[in-house]
Amino acid sequence: MSIPCDAAGRVLVYDDRDTLWPKITALLCGIKNPTIEVQAACCEDPIVEVLQEAIDENQPFSAVFWSVGADPDKLSEMSDLWEVDSRLSLVVCTGSCDYRWQELADIVGQSGPWYVLEGTPREAEVCQLVLNAVSHRLALHSPEFQQMRMELERANTNTSMLEICNGALHNIGNVLNSVSVSAGLVCDSIGKSKTVSLQKASELIEQHQHDLSEFITKDERGKHLPQFLIDVSKVIGQENQFLQHELSGISQHLEHIKQIIGTQQSYAGHVEIIEEVDLTELIEDALKINIAGLDSQGVQVIREFDDVPRSLACRNKVLQILVNLISNAKAALRGSSDEQKLWLRLHRSSDNTDYACVQVIDNGVGITADNLKRIFDHGFTTRSTGHGFGLNSAIRAAREMKGRLWAESDGLDRGASFTLELPLAYQQLQQSDKPRRNSA
Repeated sequence: MSIPCDAAGRVLVYDDRDTLWPKITALLCGIKNPTIEVQAACCEDPIVEVLQEAIDENQPFSAVFWSVGADPDKLSEMSDLWEVDSRLSLVVCTGSCDYRWQELADIVGQSGPWYVLEGTPREAEVCQLVLNAVSHRLALHSPEFQQMRMELERANTNTSMLEICNGALHNIGNVLNSVSVSAGLVCDSIGKSKTVSLQKASELIEQHQHDLSEFITKDERGKHLPQFLIDVSKVIGQENQFLQHELSGISQHLEHIKQIIGTQQSYAGHVEIIEEVDLTELIEDALKINIAGLDSQGVQVIREFDDVPRSLACRNKVLQILVNLISNAKAALRGSSDEQKLWLRLHRSSDNTDYACVQVIDNGVGITADNLKRIFDHGFTTRSTGHGFGLNSAIRAAREMKGRLWAESDGLDRGASFTLELPLAYQQLQQSDKPRRNSA
Protein backbone atom coordinates (compact mmCIF):
# COMPACT_ATOMS: atom_id res chain seq x y z
CA MET A 1 0.00 0.00 0.00
CA SER A 2 1.45 3.36 -1.02
CA ILE A 3 1.03 6.21 1.48
CA PRO A 4 0.54 9.74 0.13
CA CYS A 5 2.68 12.32 1.93
CA ASP A 6 -0.33 14.30 3.11
CA ALA A 7 -1.83 11.12 4.63
CA ALA A 8 1.31 10.54 6.68
CA GLY A 9 0.53 13.67 8.76
CA ARG A 10 -2.58 12.29 10.45
CA VAL A 11 -2.74 12.15 14.25
CA LEU A 12 -5.33 10.47 16.45
CA VAL A 13 -6.01 11.72 19.99
CA TYR A 14 -7.63 9.12 22.25
CA ASP A 15 -9.21 10.95 25.19
CA ASP A 16 -12.56 10.65 26.93
CA ARG A 17 -12.65 14.13 28.44
CA ASP A 18 -12.19 16.26 25.29
CA THR A 19 -9.34 18.16 26.93
CA LEU A 20 -6.29 16.72 25.19
CA TRP A 21 -7.54 17.06 21.59
CA PRO A 22 -7.80 20.88 21.51
CA LYS A 23 -4.38 21.18 23.18
CA ILE A 24 -2.66 18.91 20.68
CA THR A 25 -4.44 20.60 17.76
CA ALA A 26 -3.33 24.03 18.93
CA LEU A 27 0.26 22.94 19.51
CA LEU A 28 0.56 21.39 16.04
CA CYS A 29 -0.77 24.38 14.11
CA GLY A 30 2.79 25.69 13.73
CA ILE A 31 3.81 22.76 11.51
CA LYS A 32 3.35 23.80 7.87
CA ASN A 33 4.98 20.87 6.07
CA PRO A 34 3.62 18.31 6.14
CA THR A 35 0.07 19.39 6.89
CA ILE A 36 -1.06 17.83 10.16
CA GLU A 37 -4.64 16.61 10.59
CA VAL A 38 -5.76 15.83 14.15
CA GLN A 39 -8.72 13.54 14.77
CA ALA A 40 -10.28 12.75 18.16
CA ALA A 41 -11.66 9.47 19.48
CA CYS A 42 -13.21 8.64 22.84
CA CYS A 43 -13.38 5.43 24.85
CA GLU A 44 -16.74 4.55 23.29
CA ASP A 45 -14.96 4.31 19.93
CA PRO A 46 -13.16 0.94 19.47
CA ILE A 47 -9.71 2.34 18.71
CA VAL A 48 -8.65 -0.78 16.84
CA GLU A 49 -11.59 -0.35 14.47
CA VAL A 50 -10.79 3.35 14.01
CA LEU A 51 -7.21 2.49 13.03
CA GLN A 52 -8.31 -0.31 10.70
CA GLU A 53 -10.86 1.92 8.97
CA ALA A 54 -8.17 4.53 8.39
CA ILE A 55 -5.89 1.92 6.83
CA ASP A 56 -8.72 0.61 4.62
CA GLU A 57 -9.26 4.15 3.36
CA ASN A 58 -5.51 4.54 2.66
CA GLN A 59 -5.40 7.31 5.26
CA PRO A 60 -3.51 5.72 8.19
CA PHE A 61 -2.50 7.62 11.28
CA SER A 62 1.17 8.23 11.98
CA ALA A 63 0.73 8.77 15.71
CA VAL A 64 -1.77 8.13 18.48
CA PHE A 65 -1.77 10.38 21.55
CA TRP A 66 -3.33 8.26 24.30
CA SER A 67 -4.48 9.90 27.53
CA VAL A 68 -4.02 7.38 30.35
CA GLY A 69 -6.66 9.17 32.40
CA ALA A 70 -9.38 8.52 29.81
CA ASP A 71 -10.25 4.98 30.88
CA PRO A 72 -7.68 2.99 32.90
CA ASP A 73 -9.44 -0.26 32.02
CA LYS A 74 -8.62 0.34 28.36
CA LEU A 75 -4.84 0.63 28.87
CA SER A 76 -4.28 -3.06 28.09
CA GLU A 77 -5.45 -2.36 24.51
CA MET A 78 -2.31 -0.29 23.84
CA SER A 79 -0.34 -3.40 22.92
CA ASP A 80 -2.99 -4.28 20.31
CA LEU A 81 -2.40 -1.14 18.23
CA TRP A 82 0.62 -2.52 16.35
CA GLU A 83 -1.28 -5.65 15.40
CA VAL A 84 -3.48 -3.36 13.30
CA ASP A 85 -0.75 -0.96 12.13
CA SER A 86 2.86 -1.98 12.71
CA ARG A 87 4.10 1.44 11.49
CA LEU A 88 2.22 3.41 14.12
CA SER A 89 3.91 5.56 16.79
CA LEU A 90 2.27 5.76 20.23
CA VAL A 91 2.55 8.73 22.60
CA VAL A 92 1.36 7.94 26.13
CA CYS A 93 0.16 11.13 27.80
CA THR A 94 0.23 10.67 31.58
CA GLY A 95 -0.95 14.18 32.51
CA SER A 96 -1.20 14.36 36.28
CA CYS A 97 -1.38 10.58 36.68
CA ASP A 98 1.56 8.97 38.48
CA TYR A 99 2.86 6.10 36.31
CA ARG A 100 6.34 4.63 36.50
CA TRP A 101 8.04 4.00 33.15
CA GLN A 102 8.37 0.26 33.79
CA GLU A 103 4.69 0.06 34.64
CA LEU A 104 3.81 1.62 31.30
CA ALA A 105 6.38 -0.56 29.52
CA ASP A 106 4.72 -3.67 30.92
CA ILE A 107 1.36 -2.47 29.56
CA VAL A 108 2.54 -1.26 26.16
CA GLY A 109 5.02 -4.03 25.38
CA GLN A 110 7.77 -3.65 22.79
CA SER A 111 5.93 -4.11 19.48
CA GLY A 112 6.49 -0.63 18.10
CA PRO A 113 7.85 2.87 18.82
CA TRP A 114 6.26 4.58 21.81
CA TYR A 115 6.98 7.62 23.96
CA VAL A 116 5.86 9.08 27.28
CA LEU A 117 4.59 12.67 27.54
CA GLU A 118 4.35 13.77 31.17
CA GLY A 119 2.46 16.72 32.62
CA THR A 120 1.12 19.48 30.39
CA PRO A 121 2.04 18.96 26.70
CA ARG A 122 4.53 21.51 25.36
CA GLU A 123 4.73 22.66 21.76
CA ALA A 124 8.35 21.63 21.12
CA GLU A 125 7.81 18.11 22.48
CA VAL A 126 4.52 17.51 20.67
CA CYS A 127 5.78 18.84 17.32
CA GLN A 128 8.99 16.80 17.53
CA LEU A 129 7.10 13.59 18.42
CA VAL A 130 4.68 14.05 15.52
CA LEU A 131 7.44 14.84 13.03
CA ASN A 132 9.35 11.75 14.23
CA ALA A 133 6.22 9.67 13.73
CA VAL A 134 5.64 11.07 10.23
CA SER A 135 9.28 10.47 9.29
CA HIS A 136 9.07 6.97 10.68
CA ARG A 137 6.05 6.10 8.54
CA LEU A 138 7.42 7.71 5.38
CA ALA A 139 10.81 6.04 5.86
CA LEU A 140 9.14 2.67 6.13
CA HIS A 141 7.58 3.24 2.71
CA SER A 142 10.77 4.25 0.93
CA PRO A 143 11.84 1.92 -1.93
CA GLU A 144 15.05 1.08 -0.08
CA PHE A 145 13.20 0.06 3.05
CA GLN A 146 10.62 -1.93 1.09
CA GLN A 147 13.41 -3.84 -0.65
CA MET A 148 15.14 -4.50 2.67
CA ARG A 149 11.85 -5.66 4.22
CA MET A 150 11.18 -8.03 1.32
CA GLU A 151 14.65 -9.52 1.70
CA LEU A 152 14.14 -9.91 5.45
CA GLU A 153 10.76 -11.59 4.96
CA ARG A 154 12.30 -13.89 2.36
CA ALA A 155 15.10 -14.73 4.78
CA ASN A 156 12.61 -15.39 7.59
CA THR A 157 10.58 -17.63 5.29
CA ASN A 158 13.69 -19.53 4.24
CA THR A 159 14.71 -19.87 7.89
CA SER A 160 11.27 -21.22 8.79
CA MET A 161 11.37 -23.72 5.93
CA LEU A 162 14.86 -24.77 7.02
CA GLU A 163 13.48 -25.34 10.50
CA ILE A 164 10.81 -27.62 9.02
CA CYS A 165 13.48 -29.48 7.02
CA ASN A 166 15.73 -29.74 10.06
CA GLY A 167 12.78 -31.00 12.10
CA ALA A 168 12.01 -33.59 9.43
CA LEU A 169 15.66 -34.71 9.22
CA HIS A 170 15.89 -34.90 13.02
CA ASN A 171 12.81 -37.09 13.19
CA ILE A 172 14.01 -39.26 10.30
CA GLY A 173 17.25 -39.70 12.25
CA ASN A 174 15.29 -40.80 15.32
CA VAL A 175 13.32 -43.30 13.23
CA LEU A 176 16.48 -44.63 11.59
CA ASN A 177 17.97 -45.18 15.05
CA SER A 178 14.96 -47.34 15.87
CA VAL A 179 15.35 -49.19 12.56
CA SER A 180 19.03 -49.78 13.34
CA VAL A 181 18.20 -51.18 16.78
CA SER A 182 15.51 -53.48 15.37
CA ALA A 183 17.80 -54.65 12.56
CA GLY A 184 20.52 -55.42 15.12
CA LEU A 185 18.10 -57.48 17.22
CA VAL A 186 16.96 -59.40 14.14
CA CYS A 187 20.57 -60.20 13.16
CA ASP A 188 21.38 -61.25 16.73
CA SER A 189 18.30 -63.47 16.89
CA ILE A 190 19.13 -65.15 13.59
CA GLY A 191 22.72 -65.73 14.75
CA LYS A 192 21.49 -67.46 17.92
CA SER A 193 18.61 -69.28 16.29
CA LYS A 194 17.86 -72.90 17.22
CA THR A 195 17.45 -73.69 13.54
CA VAL A 196 21.12 -74.83 13.64
CA SER A 197 20.25 -77.44 16.26
CA LEU A 198 17.24 -78.48 14.20
CA GLN A 199 19.50 -78.95 11.20
CA LYS A 200 21.75 -81.29 13.24
CA ALA A 201 18.71 -83.28 14.38
CA SER A 202 17.57 -83.57 10.76
CA GLU A 203 21.00 -84.92 9.77
CA LEU A 204 20.79 -87.47 12.58
CA ILE A 205 17.36 -88.67 11.40
CA GLU A 206 18.63 -88.88 7.83
CA GLN A 207 21.52 -91.12 8.96
CA HIS A 208 19.08 -93.55 10.60
CA GLN A 209 16.35 -93.67 7.98
CA HIS A 210 16.76 -97.48 7.65
CA ASP A 211 16.45 -98.15 11.42
CA LEU A 212 14.68 -95.04 12.69
CA SER A 213 12.22 -96.83 15.01
CA GLU A 214 14.98 -98.89 16.62
CA PHE A 215 17.18 -95.74 16.91
CA ILE A 216 14.45 -93.78 18.70
CA THR A 217 13.53 -96.61 21.11
CA LYS A 218 16.92 -98.15 21.90
CA ASP A 219 19.70 -95.60 21.20
CA GLU A 220 20.33 -93.12 24.05
CA ARG A 221 20.59 -90.25 21.59
CA GLY A 222 17.50 -91.36 19.74
CA LYS A 223 15.40 -91.57 22.89
CA HIS A 224 15.89 -87.81 23.48
CA LEU A 225 15.16 -86.87 19.86
CA PRO A 226 11.32 -86.55 20.03
CA GLN A 227 11.37 -84.29 23.10
CA PHE A 228 14.23 -82.31 21.57
CA LEU A 229 12.17 -81.68 18.42
CA ILE A 230 9.20 -80.57 20.55
CA ASP A 231 11.34 -78.14 22.54
CA VAL A 232 13.12 -76.78 19.47
CA SER A 233 9.83 -76.23 17.64
CA LYS A 234 8.54 -74.15 20.56
CA VAL A 235 11.72 -72.04 20.64
CA ILE A 236 11.63 -71.55 16.87
CA GLY A 237 7.98 -70.51 17.14
CA GLN A 238 8.95 -67.87 19.72
CA GLU A 239 11.83 -66.73 17.52
CA ASN A 240 9.44 -66.45 14.59
CA GLN A 241 7.03 -64.27 16.62
CA PHE A 242 9.92 -62.05 17.75
CA LEU A 243 11.23 -61.67 14.19
CA GLN A 244 7.75 -60.88 12.87
CA HIS A 245 7.34 -58.22 15.57
CA GLU A 246 10.68 -56.57 14.82
CA LEU A 247 10.25 -56.73 11.04
CA SER A 248 6.75 -55.26 11.41
CA GLY A 249 8.29 -52.46 13.46
CA ILE A 250 10.91 -51.85 10.78
CA SER A 251 8.17 -51.71 8.16
CA GLN A 252 6.21 -49.19 10.25
CA HIS A 253 9.33 -47.09 10.80
CA LEU A 254 10.04 -47.00 7.06
CA GLU A 255 6.42 -46.02 6.42
CA HIS A 256 6.82 -43.27 9.02
CA ILE A 257 9.90 -41.96 7.21
CA LYS A 258 7.89 -41.97 3.99
CA GLN A 259 5.13 -39.94 5.69
CA ILE A 260 7.59 -37.40 7.12
CA ILE A 261 9.24 -36.88 3.73
CA GLY A 262 5.86 -36.76 1.98
CA THR A 263 4.51 -34.16 4.42
CA GLN A 264 7.59 -31.97 4.04
CA GLN A 265 7.56 -32.26 0.25
CA SER A 266 3.86 -31.36 0.07
CA TYR A 267 4.69 -27.93 1.51
CA ALA A 268 8.10 -27.37 -0.09
CA GLY A 269 6.79 -25.85 -3.32
CA HIS A 270 3.44 -24.61 -2.05
CA VAL A 271 2.57 -21.07 -3.17
CA GLU A 272 2.08 -18.68 -0.27
CA ILE A 273 -1.51 -17.54 -0.78
CA ILE A 274 -4.38 -16.98 1.63
CA GLU A 275 -6.89 -19.78 1.12
CA GLU A 276 -9.37 -21.92 3.04
CA VAL A 277 -7.43 -24.43 5.13
CA ASP A 278 -8.36 -27.29 7.44
CA LEU A 279 -6.62 -26.54 10.73
CA THR A 280 -7.09 -30.11 12.00
CA GLU A 281 -5.17 -31.38 8.97
CA LEU A 282 -2.40 -28.83 9.46
CA ILE A 283 -2.04 -29.72 13.16
CA GLU A 284 -1.72 -33.40 12.25
CA ASP A 285 0.89 -32.60 9.56
CA ALA A 286 2.93 -30.56 12.04
CA LEU A 287 2.65 -33.43 14.50
CA LYS A 288 3.89 -35.95 11.91
CA ILE A 289 7.05 -33.92 11.44
CA ASN A 290 7.71 -33.92 15.21
CA ILE A 291 6.19 -37.24 16.28
CA ALA A 292 9.36 -39.36 16.22
CA GLY A 293 11.12 -37.05 18.64
CA LEU A 294 8.03 -36.88 20.85
CA ASP A 295 7.73 -40.68 20.90
CA SER A 296 11.40 -41.24 21.69
CA GLN A 297 11.09 -38.72 24.52
CA GLY A 298 7.99 -40.45 25.90
CA VAL A 299 5.71 -37.43 25.47
CA GLN A 300 1.97 -38.12 25.76
CA VAL A 301 0.15 -36.19 23.03
CA ILE A 302 -3.43 -35.23 23.89
CA ARG A 303 -5.68 -33.99 21.10
CA GLU A 304 -8.74 -31.88 21.92
CA PHE A 305 -10.34 -30.78 18.65
CA ASP A 306 -13.72 -29.08 18.30
CA ASP A 307 -15.57 -29.07 14.98
CA VAL A 308 -14.34 -25.73 13.66
CA PRO A 309 -15.03 -24.35 10.15
CA ARG A 310 -12.13 -23.95 7.75
CA SER A 311 -9.91 -20.90 8.28
CA LEU A 312 -8.51 -18.31 5.89
CA ALA A 313 -4.73 -18.62 6.07
CA CYS A 314 -1.53 -19.55 4.23
CA ARG A 315 -0.88 -23.30 4.57
CA ASN A 316 2.90 -22.94 4.60
CA LYS A 317 2.93 -20.25 7.25
CA VAL A 318 0.52 -22.08 9.55
CA LEU A 319 2.61 -25.25 9.25
CA GLN A 320 5.81 -23.29 10.00
CA ILE A 321 4.22 -21.78 13.11
CA LEU A 322 2.86 -25.09 14.42
CA VAL A 323 6.07 -27.04 13.74
CA ASN A 324 7.99 -24.38 15.66
CA LEU A 325 5.55 -24.36 18.60
CA ILE A 326 5.48 -28.16 18.91
CA SER A 327 9.27 -28.35 18.64
CA ASN A 328 9.64 -25.71 21.37
CA ALA A 329 7.18 -27.57 23.58
CA LYS A 330 9.16 -30.78 23.09
CA ALA A 331 12.35 -28.97 24.19
CA ALA A 332 10.55 -27.51 27.23
CA LEU A 333 9.29 -30.95 28.24
CA ARG A 334 12.80 -32.42 28.03
CA GLY A 335 13.78 -30.48 31.13
CA SER A 336 10.67 -31.39 33.12
CA SER A 337 10.66 -33.96 35.90
CA ASP A 338 6.90 -34.54 35.64
CA GLU A 339 5.10 -36.88 33.27
CA GLN A 340 5.58 -35.21 29.91
CA LYS A 341 2.29 -34.13 28.33
CA LEU A 342 1.53 -32.06 25.24
CA TRP A 343 -2.00 -30.79 24.57
CA LEU A 344 -3.06 -29.77 21.06
CA ARG A 345 -6.38 -27.94 21.12
CA LEU A 346 -8.57 -26.50 18.38
CA HIS A 347 -11.65 -24.40 19.14
CA ARG A 348 -13.37 -21.15 18.31
CA SER A 349 -12.05 -18.06 20.04
CA SER A 350 -14.00 -17.16 23.18
CA ASP A 351 -13.36 -13.46 22.50
CA ASN A 352 -14.40 -13.51 18.84
CA THR A 353 -16.27 -16.47 17.37
CA ASP A 354 -15.22 -15.35 13.88
CA TYR A 355 -11.75 -16.70 14.73
CA ALA A 356 -10.34 -20.16 15.39
CA CYS A 357 -7.74 -20.86 18.06
CA VAL A 358 -5.00 -23.48 17.93
CA GLN A 359 -3.31 -24.02 21.29
CA VAL A 360 -0.04 -25.85 21.96
CA ILE A 361 0.23 -26.46 25.71
CA ASP A 362 2.91 -28.30 27.68
CA ASN A 363 3.60 -29.03 31.34
CA GLY A 364 7.31 -28.38 30.92
CA VAL A 365 9.84 -25.96 32.42
CA GLY A 366 7.66 -22.87 31.94
CA ILE A 367 8.65 -19.26 31.13
CA THR A 368 9.68 -16.53 33.56
CA ALA A 369 7.74 -13.25 33.58
CA ASP A 370 10.75 -11.35 32.18
CA ASN A 371 11.30 -13.85 29.35
CA LEU A 372 7.58 -13.88 28.56
CA LYS A 373 7.77 -10.17 27.68
CA ARG A 374 10.63 -10.80 25.23
CA ILE A 375 9.70 -14.24 23.94
CA PHE A 376 8.76 -12.94 20.45
CA ASP A 377 11.63 -10.45 20.10
CA HIS A 378 13.92 -11.02 17.13
CA GLY A 379 17.11 -12.77 18.25
CA PHE A 380 15.85 -13.61 21.75
CA THR A 381 16.31 -17.23 22.86
CA THR A 382 16.78 -19.12 26.10
CA ARG A 383 18.37 -22.15 24.44
CA SER A 384 22.11 -22.44 23.84
CA THR A 385 21.47 -23.91 20.38
CA GLY A 386 18.68 -21.45 19.47
CA HIS A 387 18.93 -18.45 17.15
CA GLY A 388 15.86 -16.48 18.22
CA PHE A 389 14.27 -16.34 14.76
CA GLY A 390 11.51 -18.93 15.11
CA LEU A 391 8.95 -17.23 17.37
CA ASN A 392 9.61 -13.79 15.88
CA SER A 393 9.00 -15.20 12.40
CA ALA A 394 5.91 -17.00 13.73
CA ILE A 395 4.26 -13.89 15.20
CA ARG A 396 5.01 -11.93 12.03
CA ALA A 397 3.43 -14.67 9.93
CA ALA A 398 0.36 -14.72 12.17
CA ARG A 399 -0.11 -10.96 11.77
CA GLU A 400 0.32 -11.20 8.00
CA MET A 401 -2.63 -13.64 7.98
CA LYS A 402 -4.74 -11.16 10.03
CA GLY A 403 -4.29 -13.40 13.07
CA ARG A 404 -2.60 -13.27 16.45
CA LEU A 405 -0.07 -15.33 18.38
CA TRP A 406 0.58 -15.03 22.08
CA ALA A 407 2.18 -16.94 24.95
CA GLU A 408 1.12 -17.56 28.55
CA SER A 409 2.92 -19.13 31.49
CA ASP A 410 2.58 -19.01 35.27
CA GLY A 411 6.36 -19.18 35.66
CA LEU A 412 9.14 -21.72 36.02
CA ASP A 413 8.06 -25.38 36.19
CA ARG A 414 4.44 -24.35 35.48
CA GLY A 415 4.32 -25.19 31.77
CA ALA A 416 3.43 -22.84 28.93
CA SER A 417 0.66 -22.22 26.43
CA PHE A 418 0.97 -20.73 22.94
CA THR A 419 -2.22 -19.70 21.12
CA LEU A 420 -2.53 -19.05 17.39
CA GLU A 421 -5.73 -17.22 16.43
CA LEU A 422 -6.79 -17.15 12.76
CA PRO A 423 -9.89 -15.81 10.96
CA LEU A 424 -12.53 -18.28 9.83
CA ALA A 425 -13.73 -18.48 6.23
CA TYR A 426 -16.55 -15.92 5.98
CA GLN A 427 -19.12 -18.13 4.30
CA GLN A 428 -18.87 -20.71 7.07
CA LEU A 429 -18.97 -18.41 10.08
CA GLN A 430 -22.55 -19.35 10.94
CA GLN A 431 -21.92 -23.09 11.16
CA SER A 432 -22.49 -24.56 14.60
CA ASP A 433 -19.60 -26.25 16.30
CA LYS A 434 -20.16 -29.58 18.03
CA PRO A 435 -17.40 -30.68 20.39
CA ARG A 436 -15.35 -33.69 19.37
CA ARG A 437 -12.82 -34.90 21.91
CA ASN A 438 -10.22 -37.59 21.49
CA SER A 439 -6.78 -38.30 22.90
CA ALA A 440 -3.82 -40.48 22.05
